[in-house]
Amino acid sequence: MDFDSNLLVNDYQEIHNLQGNWMVYCDDFANAVSGQILLYDPSNGNVQILSFDGHLALSGQRSYSHLGTNQVLYVGHFGMPTLSIMLYDPQNAQSTFVGFDQSLDIVHQYLTKSWDQSQQILVGAFLDRSRCVQSGDCSRGDDILVLDRKTGQVKQYIFTFGRQFQVYDNRAQAFIRQGIDTSEHIDSVDTTTFKLVTTLSTPIRDEEIY
Repeated sequence: MDFDSNLLVNDYQEIHNLQGNWMVYCDDFANAVSGQILLYDPSNGNVQILSFDGHLALSGQRSYSHLGTNQVLYVGHFGMPTLSIMLYDPQNAQSTFVGFDQSLDIVHQYLTKSWDQSQQILVGAFLDRSRCVQSGDCSRGDDILVLDRKTGQVKQYIFTFGRQFQVYDNRAQAFIRQGIDTSEHIDSVDTTTFKLVTTLSTPIRDEEIY
């Protein structure tokens, strides 16, 4: 539903045939001004994103299979103009970051070791960026706050998708000039960063923070 300036219903649509144990997230994943609905089914790891036109009629539907089962999904800006998702797997202490382009194609998928079941995760813009805005040195994205329920420590992380490219190793040319058989050496480079920014000690124990 959407509403007019008097909070009366302006458009109303029903969507059917969405069988599944879906968790629902509403936001703009395609950087299209209007939002989309992202559905995640933790039982099978499937994801759907539904797009709508100006009158809320369904205009697009994308499906992604097996992105990870029994995980906790978070939404955030991770260095891209579009929103991305983080699938947190507390059982295996790892997280998968997934980024979309404006056509809602997956253009980044990055698996990394992260946090275990004793941690609580919050994603949002918690870092004071007032100084870095003035210097033009801001990282574009949200922060990840991680609370250790046992110790009360709160750690602040930043994850940023980077570029993936290949670099030719010029050292192979020396062997080629000497007539030594060698295959061209190509190194894969990924500029994605995942770093701890700061750690804060708090008296919080066995509690949730929001």
